[in-house]
Amino acid sequence: MLKNNLAIFFGIFLVSMLFVPSSMPGTEAQSQPYFGAIVELDKIYYSWADGVWITAVAPNFNSDPDKIEYIGGKPDSRITMTSSNGKKLDFYKLEETGVDTGVFVGHVLLTGFQHDTDGDGINDPIMIIEEGLRENLTGASFGKGPWDGRLRAEPGDTFTVRFSETYSGSTNTHDATASVNWWLAELNFQQPVIKVNEPVTVTVTDEDMDLGLFNRDSLSVNVYSDSDAAGFQLTLIETEILDEDGTSFVIQNSGIFEGEIIFTDCSPIEQQNNICTFNPAAKVLAKPGDTITVEYNDYTLPFPDFLVGEHLTLAATAKMSGIKTPTLTPEPTTTPAQTQIVSDSTFKKYTDDDNRFSIEYPDDWILADSNPEEIIAIQDQYDWKTNLQIFLIEDDSLNNRSDSKVLRAIEGNQWELCDEYTFGADGRKCSDFKVVDSYTMKTNDDKKVYFIKMIYTLEWKDYLRGQENSMIKTVGLIYDGDHSWEMTTESFEQVFANHYDEIIHMMKSFSLEPNAQQQAQPTTKSVTAIPGWIKNNAEWWADGVIDDSSFLQGIQFLINEGIMVIPPTETSGSSDSQGVPAWVKNNAEWWADGVIDDSSFVSGIQYLVKVGIIQVG
Repeated sequence: MLKNNLAIFFGIFLVSMLFVPSSMPGTEAQSQPYFGAIVELDKIYYSWADGVWITAVAPNFNSDPDKIEYIGGKPDSRITMTSSNGKKLDFYKLEETGVDTGVFVGHVLLTGFQHDTDGDGINDPIMIIEEGLRENLTGASFGKGPWDGRLRAEPGDTFTVRFSETYSGSTNTHDATASVNWWLAELNFQQPVIKVNEPVTVTVTDEDMDLGLFNRDSLSVNVYSDSDAAGFQLTLIETEILDEDGTSFVIQNSGIFEGEIIFTDCSPIEQQNNICTFNPAAKVLAKPGDTITVEYNDYTLPFPDFLVGEHLTLAATAKMSGIKTPTLTPEPTTTPAQTQIVSDSTFKKYTDDDNRFSIEYPDDWILADSNPEEIIAIQDQYDWKTNLQIFLIEDDSLNNRSDSKVLRAIEGNQWELCDEYTFGADGRKCSDFKVVDSYTMKTNDDKKVYFIKMIYTLEWKDYLRGQENSMIKTVGLIYDGDHSWEMTTESFEQVFANHYDEIIHMMKSFSLEPNAQQQAQPTTKSVTAIPGWIKNNAEWWADGVIDDSSFLQGIQFLINEGIMVIPPTETSGSSDSQGVPAWVKNNAEWWADGVIDDSSFVSGIQYLVKVGIIQVG
């Protein structure tokens, strides 16, 4: 950064030399023509701890060809640096760049103000740290020049450097003005896909965190994974600026901070059981397919879009290589088979006012106030953290679509709903949306339910203001001729497990024949309903992000666990010397892109089972 500043300075110097006349001896100086003057700064915008380079081209004050001269410290050649915050440097001297140049330079260090830059409750100082010197300059304003100037600076300030001179017999002023602000940081991973036990570089670019001109500063980020929510606080060090000879440069103000971290897939329990070997250099546990997240809290945000004291959490994500092994959601406990069953004693029955449907709900839940768009709302009375809503969607028919297409459409609609929430229109903001399960099941009276489970982060405008809340939502959709019925539940993550069985019971109890007795049906997943996240894995495989072995092992696990169901397939060979045919991988790519349907993709998987490449037990 300093080298760029010096380049600007020398550029100004070379241009100025085109019209700087030869030196003017003192006895003849005032008889020389008046050439005027120019004042330049090396930037238009500065951060709060920046260095300000001042250049004044003033040929009339180049009076002695054999001396390096100074301007700014006398009434007839006065330099004043004035800030909008009220601080000022007056009679500040600038030094001639060399004998007989008529170009004068100086430097002023901006010293910020008392501010907590990392949210730990302690103000962080603007420092000069050199060998044998540690000086806290925070908020200081002093100096006579040309190199000792210090000026307090806050976001939103403007400052003006003025050169007032009387060479021509009258007072002439020459100004240069700039502004002070903070900048939004940038955060990123070195690569989008991470391998176990290999170092990964995390980079934050934040010029505002360069708090010392002569030393390399540091900051911290939080790194965590799906398998390790606690994660690790990683320290990043400001990158070093080197001189042309490869040694460390005296100025260290890159504003770029880097650090390395290593991930392991060996958990403490696995290590204790000698299943794997733990890497002592690893800081975060991450299983194949995990999402890795790094977060940085920026407490120096641009004014006036943000106010001093506000902060913003920036996040970047990457993927662990390999296929994620899904966590199976436990099936709800079913009532033992009977010829006819009645409602469970812990549930009560609601029948629609127009006798269109009925639904059972827990007896400690209550009917809540509903909005005009919903038919009924039922609220958990115990902790008020889960609710169920029922909607009638007109002109929404199945239209001969496959189960998979219906499930993908619901997933897309829910993603759009999350993405479009705003504080202004909806009083809430939604982010980090992810579908974690999708399949079909049957109600107790044999109606098909298209079921989706998703997670996201919610922030309300008024309720729990300023707090980000992890939520779990389920949607159950039942088609009925030219319309559909949608059952939606929304739960805080910490209570969802307590209500999961109740949610499934309610959805399965939904009946379009409210006066009929119901026969219990087990919750089963449809042959044609492939979980949506498998498409992501197929796309990564086709793109080479996941290798053949990882993808095939993942598919094999899904089939053996009953998560992905394919038609019965007889094997006819061994895979000892056989690889995956290109057409199978092409099918996976086309399926992920929506070019072919589920059955075409499954045909490729069946082929791999048939020839023994995928082993199904």
